[in-house]
Amino acid sequence: MGRVTMAAKEPVPRSAELAKLDEKELRKHVATIHVSGSLSLVERKIVNVLLLHAYDDLLTKREHTMSVKFLCEAIGWEASNDHKKLAEAAENIMQNIVTLNMFKDGDSEWKKTPLVSSIGVKGGRVTYAYIEWLAERLARPEVFAAIDIKIQRRFKSGYALALYENCLRFRGVGQTRYAPVDTWKELLGANTKMYDEYRHFSNHVLKTAIKEINAVSDIVVDLRVKKEGRSIKELQFGVVDKAQGELPFDGDPKEAETREELARIGIGESTIKRILAKNPSRAWLAAKVTREREAAGKIKDSAAGYFMSIFENDSVLELEVVKETPAPSAPAAPSAEEAAKDAKSDAARASARDLTEQEMSALVAEFVKSTGATSYSTDKGRFTKLAERTTFNGFIAKRAPEVVANRV
Repeated sequence: MGRVTMAAKEPVPRSAELAKLDEKELRKHVATIHVSGSLSLVERKIVNVLLLHAYDDLLTKREHTMSVKFLCEAIGWEASNDHKKLAEAAENIMQNIVTLNMFKDGDSEWKKTPLVSSIGVKGGRVTYAYIEWLAERLARPEVFAAIDIKIQRRFKSGYALALYENCLRFRGVGQTRYAPVDTWKELLGANTKMYDEYRHFSNHVLKTAIKEINAVSDIVVDLRVKKEGRSIKELQFGVVDKAQGELPFDGDPKEAETREELARIGIGESTIKRILAKNPSRAWLAAKVTREREAAGKIKDSAAGYFMSIFENDSVLELEVVKETPAPSAPAAPSAEEAAKDAKSDAARASARDLTEQEMSALVAEFVKSTGATSYSTDKGRFTKLAERTTFNGFIAKRAPEVVANRV
């Protein structure tokens, strides 16, 4: 065993610029929340960060700018070096004409407009502008929703973020308005043909979005429906604030990991708080040692008792040193035929990764209709039966390049 010197990888700290941005509250005019249009998750996050960054200067500057690196950090996008994809997202934001104020909040008449009038990526910087009419209304919103950019970064689904924003404005009321199902489809950007059937819209959009909102945000939402006969005609969402103790943890990821591990071995919340307040670094290491020895069958009594004994004393804590295995010898070079097959497979996988949520949902529905597959799980995002999953992978490998190639 070798002595551990606490060389574990530390979380990347926020830049001073991002920490300053995170302290601000985005008062987003509800007319720009209750909109139609098909913004992706990344695009919706970009729109909010651009607005928050420009907010104080909306009436004094015609053009605003920030670094690409900072924008990617602010939206939590790992593809920070892929300027081409960022440029494509920026172009779609500008070209996506949305219908504003679908709930007709406030006194102003709203209309169709791009959310930014110009946007470009050059020399490592993003430069953008708003039309004067929109800038004036964004700067002085008579009705708004307060959006926390830190919470926005947690979202992994564009549908979930869109529903979160549309519900957030009603948190003080306790519920949204009832609105036709088609209106909610427009608000969430769920406008593919497969969602003409309510059950697909419910399974692939509403249920997954509600689950994510309730897991990662500061509110809890629930779905309510209004029927005519057996048909669901209108939807409403209950909206309540999440209790402070239920809010997702936003601190040091290593501390969050320690909290989870200590809870797993049976230590109570009040004791966890005391432990982390006393010595979080030793708590993390003691939890690692406890897990290691428990897995090796070396703890005879309770794991919680063992952890407390090594955490409270002054002994040196050690983890097993993992020996590096020698690198395997290089495989033989593939034949020309194998290389061609590999290239084709790589292209198919790349196309599958490029599919939007809407495109993937449409292909799932197409596969289910053509094969009669029954095991698709919306929670897991895959077919649970091995045979169906294998067949679906082959189906996607063929159809994904076609869908990507046929985009308008």
